[in-house]
Amino acid sequence: MRLTGRGCVACGVCVQACPPHALRLQHGSGGAGIAISTLLQTPAACTGCRSCIDLCPSDVLRSAGPWPWSELLVDREVGVTTLTTASCERCGASFPTTSGDRLCPTCTYRRSNPFGSALPPGFTMPGSTTPGAPSTAR
Repeated sequence: MRLTGRGCVACGVCVQACPPHALRLQHGSGGAGIAISTLLQTPAACTGCRSCIDLCPSDVLRSAGPWPWSELLVDREVGVTTLTTASCERCGASFPTTSGDRLCPTCTYRRSNPFGSALPPGFTMPGSTTPGAPSTAR
């Protein structure tokens, strides 16, 4: 099954989800913390199980129909999509970028909302005796 991936964010979920290991994410140096990331598919290895499509969190992988026999008989990788990525300076995650961002979207959110995900250390909710536990009072 031939894949297209317009809008891919290079998260790698499809690569991990592929039982026959027909997908690979390759990161090449683009200089200054930027990489050129390419999602590669080995047509001869693809069984058409659609795990990659079904599990893509960005919902951008699509089937573009079957591969021609000439591609299935050759053991080579074909590019599905290519994008510019950066490595987050805080967590190291790879993320798509066009503006030179230094933090991934998750770390950017956490920096903007430092208490949005967890209570500060030692903080006790009113009505609770355990630090960090939600209040049981109504």
